[in-house]
Amino acid sequence: MASNPSLPSRESNDSSLYENEPQTYIGPTSNPPEKQPLRRRLSSAASNILSFNKGDDASNDVDEKEDRSLMQNVADDYFNTNDANYVLGADQPQQAGEPARDEENVEPKSEEMESVHLYRPQLHESQPTQSEPSQQPKRVKYKLWDKEFRADRVQIGLKLLSNYAFLLVGFAGALLFYWASYYKRETRYKHLKMAIVIADRQVGELPNVVGKTIESYFTNVPSLQQLGKFEIWDYDKVSSLAAKHGHNITQEVYQQVHHAKVWAAFYVYENATLMWNQALTSASTDFDPTQSLMEAVYETGRDYNAVLNYITTIVQRIIRSYPNFATQSQIVANMLQTVNQTQALNVMSQAPHLISTIPTFKINDLHPVTNLVFQAPFQIGLIYLVIFGFFQFIFTLKIHMYLMTKIKGWHYMFFRIISSQVAYMFISLGAVVLNTAFQLPFNTTFGYSGFLVIWMFCYLLIASLGSIIEVLVIIIFALKPQLIGFILLFAAVINLAPIISHPVLSPPFYYYGYAVPSRNAYELLHVAYFNAYKGHMGRNIGVLLAWIVGSNAVMPFMLRYLAKKKKEADAKKAKDAETEKEVEVKAKKEEDAEKATG
Repeated sequence: MASNPSLPSRESNDSSLYENEPQTYIGPTSNPPEKQPLRRRLSSAASNILSFNKGDDASNDVDEKEDRSLMQNVADDYFNTNDANYVLGADQPQQAGEPARDEENVEPKSEEMESVHLYRPQLHESQPTQSEPSQQPKRVKYKLWDKEFRADRVQIGLKLLSNYAFLLVGFAGALLFYWASYYKRETRYKHLKMAIVIADRQVGELPNVVGKTIESYFTNVPSLQQLGKFEIWDYDKVSSLAAKHGHNITQEVYQQVHHAKVWAAFYVYENATLMWNQALTSASTDFDPTQSLMEAVYETGRDYNAVLNYITTIVQRIIRSYPNFATQSQIVANMLQTVNQTQALNVMSQAPHLISTIPTFKINDLHPVTNLVFQAPFQIGLIYLVIFGFFQFIFTLKIHMYLMTKIKGWHYMFFRIISSQVAYMFISLGAVVLNTAFQLPFNTTFGYSGFLVIWMFCYLLIASLGSIIEVLVIIIFALKPQLIGFILLFAAVINLAPIISHPVLSPPFYYYGYAVPSRNAYELLHVAYFNAYKGHMGRNIGVLLAWIVGSNAVMPFMLRYLAKKKKEADAKKAKDAETEKEVEVKAKKEEDAEKATG
């Protein structure tokens, strides 16, 4: 058998195999064997594998070693064992730090040893050794009605019942809060103050037929008494008020409505009977009894929702029922008695409309609102600001929680308050820009500065609401975090009820509406958009500022309370963990003691 100088001798292998002391790795030799080209190594390996010539056993061993050596060189060109150690990691320290023993150079001593030498165990059939970590015990699952699951089943059932109770109470409370504002509303129309201004008076021997008929209508018809609180203002009262304010009677009536003294005024013009008598005497074809004797005055710009939903409806009902009363009261026959027979015949022949039409109230809306887009910002739009105030808190919660661990107390509080106010400024600006984009005029009251005024009113609203929500969320987060959603719901309902339903039309409890931010901002926006009465602006702005200052003043104490609760919770959690660990250690010791005695 020809010897191969490239292979180590059998004696050297035996000596290295049975040597007691470990050999130190000294690196490659000074003259390493030159590697053959990759193509040649592949070709040689393929030829040797496909070769059918067989020599003796020793020759076959040498050829097999050469083939494996060539194939290993090819594999080393494409795969580095150091990379494998880096990616996969070594099971033992020596696997990564020491070269692996060349098993190919160790010849088996017998066929039995050869079978053992070539054996490669399958991973899925191997048994875990003591050095391998023990597997986690398999989690046992039960059926819903198993006895072993009974304790958990009872606990879960009680927890679900508790959750259902919270949901039911929260849901019913929110709906009850809003729906109760409509309870027996028709019985509260009598709280709506309305003026019956009778400026018509007797002139000489001519009685005030028109004025007396209207006064009788509002005092003698029982059904009208349920539609409002009607106050009769005679000529003396209204004339004295007009003289006091330097107005004429008509201007005084308009001012009483504009200054929110009354919701509406049914105004009979001064000397209305005399004007109608003069038209009958001259058989005037230009005089119109339906437009020239009386009017119903109100102002939609005072309270958009209340006037649109209730005042206009009540006024229309009063006007529709008046002709029947006027016919029964024979107002036309009484007026014909104020002229002679010849004049009456001339009226019937030349101006029959003077007696064929019943005089009635014409509608006079001092500040009408014709753009229906106003329904959005003056109803649901204000509640959207409540929601966005809550979102501002949620979006910045992680930032505030992080800064709480990095910035000292008062510096953190200052940053938190300022950052919230800046966010409210941007949100309110977006609301005003959106209204302007839908062509809602902002220059009705304050000119082109109205944009800034409306912006500030919206800012005061969302800043007050947002500050309140932050404080409430902090409290609920410390007590029961699951109820945070109810804070948003109740904040919306509490602020919505006084806007949609005026407090005078709701049960006495809802007079709280004069103190909530939404109601006060609602009145301020009426001033800016509709030129409503400005006399309540000071009160409205003061209420909003009070909510902002009060909420931000309370916030540091609430944060301190939250920190205290969190510290107590962490301490309790650590104590529970320590107790659980002690129980586990004790159980392990007992188990070891049992094994030792067994």
